[in-house]
Amino acid sequence: MFKNSIGRFLGLQPPRLPLEAGALPIQSIDAPKLLSFALGRGAGVGLSASVAAGDEVDAGQVLATDEVGRVLPSPYRATVATLSTSVNTRGGRPGQCVVLQPENTSPAKVFEVLDPESADVEALAGRVREAGLLSAALRPAPLLEVLRPTGDADQETLIVMVMDREPGVSATLALVKERGAQVVPAAKLLGRLAGAKRILLAVSEASLELVRHPAEAAGIELLTLPLEYPETLDPLVVQRAGADPSTPVIMLEAALAALDAVREGLIPSTKVLTLIGMDGEPLANYRVPLGMRLKEVLDHAGITPGDRDKVIAGGPMRGYAQFSLDGVIDTGTEALTLVAAGSMVDWSTDPCVNCGRCIEACPTHLQVQLIGRYAEFELFDRTVELEIDECIECGLCAAVCTVNRPLLQLIRLAKRELEDAQ
Repeated sequence: MFKNSIGRFLGLQPPRLPLEAGALPIQSIDAPKLLSFALGRGAGVGLSASVAAGDEVDAGQVLATDEVGRVLPSPYRATVATLSTSVNTRGGRPGQCVVLQPENTSPAKVFEVLDPESADVEALAGRVREAGLLSAALRPAPLLEVLRPTGDADQETLIVMVMDREPGVSATLALVKERGAQVVPAAKLLGRLAGAKRILLAVSEASLELVRHPAEAAGIELLTLPLEYPETLDPLVVQRAGADPSTPVIMLEAALAALDAVREGLIPSTKVLTLIGMDGEPLANYRVPLGMRLKEVLDHAGITPGDRDKVIAGGPMRGYAQFSLDGVIDTGTEALTLVAAGSMVDWSTDPCVNCGRCIEACPTHLQVQLIGRYAEFELFDRTVELEIDECIECGLCAAVCTVNRPLLQLIRLAKRELEDAQ
């Protein structure tokens, strides 16, 4: 696009932040007595409960559904403790949730086993749909809808991310080390579901040798990315691959969940995440039960944040600060980041001074300072003229702002208001 050409001509380059080259082993956390499952399923998708308080449900039984067949199945045999409201960990309005009291939390084989290579594609798609699989993305969405964003049309290219996206986060690398033999079968399965002619594994030097030989034997391309943020964000990965902008980029954990649903008959019940300490260093990689409260994860780690400390659901660049620790872990929670009170940025309402640093930092060369101003004064329609939809929410603009304007928060506010107005 024109603005990208101008950015290259002027030599504007966003700052680069180092990513993790190593990963701590994954530790499992036992499930608490109650688990909460939100009925908001991402990308504007909301479900309606099909159970009531006191109901006993089997593993695989549908807890909620919508008019087009999206479902939320129970991963366990359990009792429905209550229908309640849940804290939205991404800054949205509270939504309804189903609270379960599991009888046990051992993985339950729910579905008939299918062969991911020989089963009919429609049968594989049905399995992914029945298992209620979501993408492991910043805003989770139904996996099938991400794999086929234009409907029934086959994809030219599919990219599976076999590395972590943000500084300090190493959950995906830990998964590669733990389940390296399943990476290629999982990518091939998603390739069949997407009808992709070309499958790529986006890897770093740290994970390259773990998947190189099986990938090459299977005819899967390897796309080596630098261990630098924001080069790992989807639009930049797609651009580096020379693919169409609509190309699906799927995190490894979602691909493995699809493989487990097909090959093992399982419903996903856990999420691997990195706990990042107050000093910015990773403390642990945990396998956490989906639906577990943030407070319970921190309690397990022996951490009690102070009154003015912050807990971020997500990584340090794109995560969401939490006003309550009653929010729960879902498939998009790749990290919990702790920020000490004394090291927090004090966001300012001071006006923009037109220094231009946010424009220099922006990987997509947007006029961030104007988008922020329009969002601040609720002129959301004007942000569309400035192509706000091309913002990849990397957070670099806010990180370099001279007067500490909360630019990422303003952009997200504008995006949310525009979505709600549709």
